[in-house]
Amino acid sequence: MAVTTYNSLVQKTFCDNAIRSVVMIDDDFITYSDSIKALNSEIKLDPAKIDSSKRAATLEEYFQAKNMICDIDNGSVNFDVDRIRKSDLVIIDYHLDTMHRIKPLQY
Repeated sequence: MAVTTYNSLVQKTFCDNAIRSVVMIDDDFITYSDSIKALNSEIKLDPAKIDSSKRAATLEEYFQAKNMICDIDNGSVNFDVDRIRKSDLVIIDYHLDTMHRIKPLQY
């Protein structure tokens, strides 16, 4: 088997076909409810959170284009450990503040 064929087979098996669901956790992500409140002028959004949410949206578009289920969580509302455990890929913002620290999953 040629090296390029082998490399493409590994890529397809372990990257393209193995990952079906993605969860991203970022405490600077603007939740849907906060977005609606901002549109209704009930709250003002932090520009840093807007930038962070733009980056998350770019990643979400990437995964959606590959037909993967993608969810973004800010870690503060309805944080569901079981949902994270069932995801094939979890992307965690390594700059989480102390209030949003992720505890290791217990099996």
